[in-house]
Amino acid sequence: MPSCVLFRTHFSDAIGYGHLYRCLSLAEELKKQSIDVIFLFDFNVGPLHFPPALNEFNHYFLPDAGCIEHDEVNIIVNYLNSYDMKMVFYDKYGSYKETFSTLRYKGLLLAGFADFGVYDEYFDLQIDHNSSVEEARILGGFDACILNSQYNLSRSTRCNSNKLIEKDKLNLFVNMGSGDVDLYKTIIISAFKMMDVNNMFNVYWLDNSGELSVGQDVVKINNIKVIKNIENMADFLGDMDLAVGSCGVNAFERCSMGIFSLVVKTVENQRRNYNSLLSHKLAIGFDDSVALKDKLYSLFINRKELRMHSIRCFQAIDGMGSERVAKHINKKFFSAIAISSDCHR
Repeated sequence: MPSCVLFRTHFSDAIGYGHLYRCLSLAEELKKQSIDVIFLFDFNVGPLHFPPALNEFNHYFLPDAGCIEHDEVNIIVNYLNSYDMKMVFYDKYGSYKETFSTLRYKGLLLAGFADFGVYDEYFDLQIDHNSSVEEARILGGFDACILNSQYNLSRSTRCNSNKLIEKDKLNLFVNMGSGDVDLYKTIIISAFKMMDVNNMFNVYWLDNSGELSVGQDVVKINNIKVIKNIENMADFLGDMDLAVGSCGVNAFERCSMGIFSLVVKTVENQRRNYNSLLSHKLAIGFDDSVALKDKLYSLFINRKELRMHSIRCFQAIDGMGSERVAKHINKKFFSAIAISSDCHR
């Protein structure tokens, strides 16, 4: 039986699919390294848009919405009886230190993304694309930025950014993700109303939740199309020229496709992403509708500047992070396990 990694994450129309997709991408690469993978998700409260790639892996949901931390630990530990589980990989907000402590006591390796906090005393490996630090337990830098495998296939269509200069109207993607985003939706609509958006942009507004509270204002503005559940985000982004959005996983997906963004942090765990995007000049921030309007107008007028931003984004993230991280995990943890079953402690 091959050694196994359990991914603990979640997805839904309400919270989005970015974390699931990057876990799936890493899972696919781990599978190439002859490492088995299973998934454990929160209780299915729906609605869910089920990615076909998930069918390639055994996956489970917690039995009920009231499942407490102790119950979750017992469920994970029970999988030890069915799988040769060596590692639990976390990509989920709200995991608790008691869980980490118990799982380590049971002999499991712990890994995860640094988006949701730093757990140096518990984690054997953290993936931190916002950090340039290279330490024994940190795999940092944009080379470790994990994206859906679709982006490797779609990036070739983005090599020529001259079209940004030649186009009359630009395709503008809006994706505010999850969290308390009504304020920012209102800011965006207000900015659109202060500018001649119909003659400048074709706007594509992603709203998986179906709860776009300013939706009536959206449909009154021509050239705004509200969309949901994009089947292939990489191909979709291949047609976009500029974006307004939050700083979740999709911010880095946009970068890999050469799409410069105007961004805000809609939840606290996006702070490090926000700071990293701005410090590397892969995005610019906005605080109110006037600032957003002015920045959109400036980028629309100054196409050569926008093209330079696009090239910088495209070069920063190459979409190969999943392969690099999977090979690192296999070499550091699982290859050694094959030699010594006790080497990780």
